[in-house]
Amino acid sequence: LHVREDGARLDRISLELISGSGNLMPIANAGSYPNPIQDSDGLVGETVQLNGTGSSDVDGTIASYAWTVNGTDNYTGAQPTVTLNDGANTVQLIVTDNEGADSTPVQITVNVEPPAVCGSLIQEAEFGDRSGSFVIGNDVAASGGQYVHRPNGAGDSFTAPGNSNVSFCFNVTQAGIYQIKGWVYAAGDSDDSFWVTVNGASYLWDTFVNQTYAEDYVNNRGGADPVQINLNAGDVTVTVHLRESGTLLDRIQLELITPTGNTPPVADAGADITVSDTDGLAGETLQLDGSASTDADGTIVSYAWTVNGTDNYTGAQPTVDLNDGQNTINLVVTDDGGAQASDTQIITVDAPNVDPVVVTGFFLVDAFTDTDFQPLLDNASLDINALPAGANIRVEISGTISDVVITLTGAVNQSVTESTAPYSLFGDTNGDFAAWTPVLGDYVLEAVPHLPGGAEGTSLTINFSIVDGGVGENLPPTADAGEDFTVQDTDSLPGESNVQLDGSGSSDPESGGLAYLWTVNGTDTYTGVQPLVDLADGQNSITLVVTDGQGASSGPDTVNVTVVAPVVGTPVINGLVLVDGGNNTDFGALQNFDVLQLVSRPSTLNIRADVNSDTARVTFSLTGDVTQNLNDGSAPFLAFAEFAPWTPIA
Repeated sequence: LHVREDGARLDRISLELISGSGNLMPIANAGSYPNPIQDSDGLVGETVQLNGTGSSDVDGTIASYAWTVNGTDNYTGAQPTVTLNDGANTVQLIVTDNEGADSTPVQITVNVEPPAVCGSLIQEAEFGDRSGSFVIGNDVAASGGQYVHRPNGAGDSFTAPGNSNVSFCFNVTQAGIYQIKGWVYAAGDSDDSFWVTVNGASYLWDTFVNQTYAEDYVNNRGGADPVQINLNAGDVTVTVHLRESGTLLDRIQLELITPTGNTPPVADAGADITVSDTDGLAGETLQLDGSASTDADGTIVSYAWTVNGTDNYTGAQPTVDLNDGQNTINLVVTDDGGAQASDTQIITVDAPNVDPVVVTGFFLVDAFTDTDFQPLLDNASLDINALPAGANIRVEISGTISDVVITLTGAVNQSVTESTAPYSLFGDTNGDFAAWTPVLGDYVLEAVPHLPGGAEGTSLTINFSIVDGGVGENLPPTADAGEDFTVQDTDSLPGESNVQLDGSGSSDPESGGLAYLWTVNGTDTYTGVQPLVDLADGQNSITLVVTDGQGASSGPDTVNVTVVAPVVGTPVINGLVLVDGGNNTDFGALQNFDVLQLVSRPSTLNIRADVNSDTARVTFSLTGDVTQNLNDGSAPFLAFAEFAPWTPIA
């Protein structure tokens, strides 16, 4: 635009297409679907026909449809039949026109209602299996915030149960006479009834006009009010059908009036527990206890236990063998009427603390005095003139063993298996060593320890020589135990384990190998250049003496190690809380002298202790008509354990 005359003003400008050329991109439309799509067969998943026929192309035609369901399954065609999962499904559609142009991907979410599952004797209506035009409505005044109904004006079914309905599957554990109770909302005389079918019979349920959600028992107009139905134990389906649209159903319940037949027993295998090792061996022998099992209308006549799916036991309190780790114990009890019940207990057995088995060294022994002559070190050169006329070799071992195989090869060959200390190469009788006359030559000495179960521990192999040493004076080595230091207790227990000492600063004028002997607080001894030692809280005095390959020992060097005792907090219980055992939610604080009304509390309860961070274990003791004693060593700290709620009695 150029200026031609002064005074002209321009507000807006646009380009208007009169006719065009080139290909325009098509537009994808993945369709619309009920939310949610109702279950039609009681099975997992649902077969659904998608609909992309609403897609369009302004300058041509749609040539192909590419669908992707949940990111993995691919389909083609305008209306493919697909399998959707229960719950939310992501559906994407891309269409391509006759000139090869692709649309922008369109993605929608299609929700599928899962099939109804047989459940408890009281159920929310919105969780039933709906068919026809029954829909879910939202109302904060309804239980759970939702209800089901057929909307007003959608038609009625006065003469017989309508095809629009909602079904509920109840798991009936006790045979008997039952009534059906509903929570309904009826706004007026034209929307105050349902049909109800159960066990092949149908009932005309006249609710009452209340304009609020209220309890009402299923009746049969002109007949029984309420209707009483004889039900056997097992799965029972109750279906509420359309009669007058606009009647709202909030909840439904099967209510037992009179039990019939045999009431099944209740199995109680005991709470899940963890037990410590008592004998240092694998596994543990333990007594189970099913004596808390009950039968309301008779007696329990047998107890059948299965441990880890294989081992079987009988009796109320059998003694069983358990493995280290987690053990699954199943109890089946049978009453005098033949009815059975089961319960599962998990018992965790702590494995024994097994000290590591390590060959820590070899010692040359004077067989005539039965005392250690000197440590036998790797690459040692022993002067035959300085050795005892009668010698032996013993093995020093840390940990519990079944045996050790000692093998000497070289100028003399010898191999033995020893199962008791002092583990001598050339034999002994209760510590009275047999004599071996040393022979000049080079040797390899090996000791391989074995644990009680047969596994190998940590072996040790050294090389040494026996020579004719000739003339020369051996100078003693110098011990260096290191500088004094302080360590902080790390485990909140008295003393500290595995504190590492360091004698690597020790030296020998002849640069030979050294043997290290540490003494802690005048009593406990350790060997090695950097041993791990156990110390008491406070100051510990540790001396080190080193010995060279010729048997010369240093003077002692002392290091002081101070262990700072742990600061232990005080465990505090801040309060007790009643927990709904059915859904593991808090029911309310439990105060001193509280009186609990049985009609207003959940059917099962538990008691939780709220504690501070310094609490590692809580001991519960409940006395009265019900007694309970339990040590709970992990949060949440519960008086009746996490999977064994308490049914209170008055």
